Amino acid sequence: MIPAIPHFGDRNYTGICHVDVVDVEDVESVADELAGNVASVTLKTGKSWTRVYLEDDGGRMLDKWVTDGGAQRSEAMLSGAIARDRLALMPHLWRAKARRCLALARTRNGDQLLLGRKETPAMLLVNTRRIGDGGSMESERNEYVLDIRLTRRLPVPFYGGTPPTPGVPQSCPMLSELIDAATWATIEGELSPAQLAAAQASLCPVPPTLCDQVDAAIVLPVPGSGGIVVSGAGDPDADGVYPETGTANGRPGYELGNGWFSMWSGTNWLITDGAVYYVGVEDVPTPDLVTTWNALTAPAPAPSVTTTPGAPGDATDLTDCFSPEQAEVVLGELMGSMDGADIYAAMSPTQKGEIPPGQVQLVDEDMNPIGTPLDVSPEESLTLEAPDGVVHSKNSLGTTLVSTAVRSNGSADAAIPDTTITRPDGTTAEHPAGVDLDVRDLRSGIVYNNGFILASGQTTVHRTGDEGTMRANGLFSYTRPLYPLSYAELAGFTTLIANNSHGNTLRFTDRAGAAAATSGNRVVQDHWTGWEYYLAGTLPALTTWNNAIDAAESSTVESSTDWHLPTDRLLDTITDDSRTSSLNYGPFLITTPLWTATTRPDDSTVARVFRPDLGSLFGNLAKTAATTCSYILCRRFA
Repeated sequence: MIPAIPHFGDRNYTGICHVDVVDVEDVESVADELAGNVASVTLKTGKSWTRVYLEDDGGRMLDKWVTDGGAQRSEAMLSGAIARDRLALMPHLWRAKARRCLALARTRNGDQLLLGRKETPAMLLVNTRRIGDGGSMESERNEYVLDIRLTRRLPVPFYGGTPPTPGVPQSCPMLSELIDAATWATIEGELSPAQLAAAQASLCPVPPTLCDQVDAAIVLPVPGSGGIVVSGAGDPDADGVYPETGTANGRPGYELGNGWFSMWSGTNWLITDGAVYYVGVEDVPTPDLVTTWNALTAPAPAPSVTTTPGAPGDATDLTDCFSPEQAEVVLGELMGSMDGADIYAAMSPTQKGEIPPGQVQLVDEDMNPIGTPLDVSPEESLTLEAPDGVVHSKNSLGTTLVSTAVRSNGSADAAIPDTTITRPDGTTAEHPAGVDLDVRDLRSGIVYNNGFILASGQTTVHRTGDEGTMRANGLFSYTRPLYPLSYAELAGFTTLIANNSHGNTLRFTDRAGAAAATSGNRVVQDHWTGWEYYLAGTLPALTTWNNAIDAAESSTVESSTDWHLPTDRLLDTITDDSRTSSLNYGPFLITTPLWTATTRPDDSTVARVFRPDLGSLFGNLAKTAATTCSYILCRRFA
């Protein structure tokens, strides 16, 4: 919560010379700390400020606190008038809606005031057109109003110094004027240590060497020195030498130093002091190439623009580098003791105008040589072949997994082979290279209540297909999964705690995973033990024990050939002793006695039977009895 700030009177500053505006999207950064009252603003590459010159009587800045609904907020505003012809030169400022920007204003007393920051930009709008009605000089103006505002609940950081002193100079002071008006003590106090060191170093430069003096003395005429010459202007203040001072709208900018400057507006070349304009009509790189100038708002005639001339040297410049004695010796050596052949022989190939042979060396981006250098003579064409390369992709052990040819200055995709993962159950899967492996995802299988717990303990084989045969054939052998997905456990007699192999918690299902049928020929899978049962829609006729085993061993129902007669322990796993008749529930609904594959241990002529007619108990019955028991089939499915 920001503490309340006592209201203070409005700060109102007039006398704005010009405003530099930039879209906030073009700003790279704004310094966190303000140096005095000027913030450091860095623009993105290729972006620049747009300078707007305001009418002299229209520019002002306002900084104030207001109260809105009991809450304080800070408002900063910069406004001014733009003449219609100036706005026409800056079409990118004329938009139908407000723009998010930073604005840097310069006042006539030399202050530079920044309105807005990157995270809290100001809003710019050219929002009003004022058209004169002929009543007075003021009403004759045809202009637009520039309005830049910033509202925050924090102080607006566009001003960090003391208010300007009363009295407004008639023109913006130049740097030289500010320095002339200040004492050295004042200037020194304003300089940082780095600036002070640079100033002191510039007062004591390193003495030039003899070669430096000779090079400086021999100056060849040049087309220009980075500036332009304006002459013949109807306004004599526009005439003079304009050095190049930077860029404006992507092209060089030039400034005379008395308020006049030349720049590219985006559509025209201008020579202007902000109020008076000479305009060139050619779209050329520099103003000295413009052949036609118009006096748009300036006195005629329009000026001519040329390139600033170079300053050629002469013989006296060279002799000034030497004492009279040294000059006499040097000139004597050159002119007296050497003839033309000697002078030519002593000259280097470059001095003779010859181009010496050279070498070409191909390098990579880090300047490492590629191959050996090749000799090349002047006027000789040479074709260099950049060798292709090979990228070896290795694992952490240094083993090369794949080698890929890469063309010079090209790119190639190196496919790293996948890894084969073997699960605990022996199945395999491909794992993508470079992808983390969670071994918990390798679990497989369900642990069933299976094995010798389903056998009665009988080991004697009384006949093929009985429990002894089933045991000898390994039907009750069971190897549990090493890292199972789940365990077959009961939440209730017909409900599992975890999902079965079909993805649901039903204990009894058909082979498709749906709830097991309760009528007709049907297979019932028990997902607690991993065994399944076949029940005919009508149980087989009552028969002997041998006939029941023979029928089971030869059955091919449901396309399976490994059917058996269930043991007494296996049959007991599906009986529900909470019921009066323990197999009389869906999906079994059995009330008929059933044979088992188990033989009574003390009498090989007697078999174990399930007797729902005798209280759902397991009892004994002679194997030759033919009118008591029917049977169902069973087999392992897991």
